[in-house]
Amino acid sequence: MPGHHSPPRRVRRSPELDIDRVIDLVRKQLPHVHVTQHAGTFPTDDEGVWFFRLPKVHHEIQLESSTGTGPFMVEHDEMKNSAEAWKAATADDAARKVIDYLITRCGHSAVD
Repeated sequence: MPGHHSPPRRVRRSPELDIDRVIDLVRKQLPHVHVTQHAGTFPTDDEGVWFFRLPKVHHEIQLESSTGTGPFMVEHDEMKNSAEAWKAATADDAARKVIDYLITRCGHSAVD
């Protein structure tokens, strides 16, 4: 209708998941990090696993949370089994564990 103005529509945003914050924090320190999320084959597969690695580094670390929110189980490929997994209670804690692990495996500073 001419002259009729509807109120502005509110845009609904999805809440940011902890894993989104983890990825952002890791990328700020390690801009070349590769992050991949496990893609399930079947609808019942848990896709709540994210893998972090750096180019030319043959080690990776993974975070697991079926909801994408903390706490996270943290495992890396040098662990013998899941019993050795670490726990990260928050996104900041998870990001710090990922950054520290990757930096120690690549031999570079966090800003390289």
